[in-house]
Amino acid sequence: RLATSSVDKNISILNLSSFQIDFTISNAHHQPIFYINQLFDGNLITCSSDRTIKIWKISLNSYESLATILGHPDSILKVLPLSKNRFCSCSEFGYIKIWNSNPPYDEMIHLKGQSSAVMSAIQLKGRELLVSGSYDQTIKFWNLSTYKNEHTIKGAPCVWRNALIEIDNNRIVSGGPGKVTIVNTITYQIEAVIATDKNIQRIFSMIKLRDDSLLCGCENGWFYQIDMKKYKFKFIKENM
Repeated sequence: RLATSSVDKNISILNLSSFQIDFTISNAHHQPIFYINQLFDGNLITCSSDRTIKIWKISLNSYESLATILGHPDSILKVLPLSKNRFCSCSEFGYIKIWNSNPPYDEMIHLKGQSSAVMSAIQLKGRELLVSGSYDQTIKFWNLSTYKNEHTIKGAPCVWRNALIEIDNNRIVSGGPGKVTIVNTITYQIEAVIATDKNIQRIFSMIKLRDDSLLCGCENGWFYQIDMKKYKFKFIKENM
């Protein structure tokens, strides 16, 4: 099944066999839901502009609200499961909180270091490193054992929840306003900055395709594909 959330404040559980909605959790939050994810124990986690994080147990045709956490004094932009029974939440005010993903879901630590909204975060595969991207055009690497900031990359804006992804063992890509920035996670250097067509605005989402190219979805309904070997556009599609 697939779980979706929306600015309509609802969560819907979609059956991928029948393409029918099994059930909907109406008014799951008081304000728009900004992100939904799944913890390693199978429970769902959501965050909202109402400043709360919620944990949900989803059964076959029903649900149970396990916890409501007053997470931040501002909008919570993304929640992400982490290794070792943890999850993190990204703040509009430029910081990250790390939480225990087991009851009572207590706060473990507060990571402060970016001067604008932390729009996204990812944990590098097989590594105890958390990467955060912000509107302040910095990417920060946080050691998840010491909770210290190991490296800061400047000049790499991240403008949306799914605009920061890991594409292989050595590189991440951050999407900004009209450009993508490729960062080497071994040398902590910017490898390339690829400017887009002037008509393309903020990059909202990115996925790596099977041919190793990068597909980017943009604010104005366009998407474009980048050849990651040559760092060049392959095609642009309008009005999606």
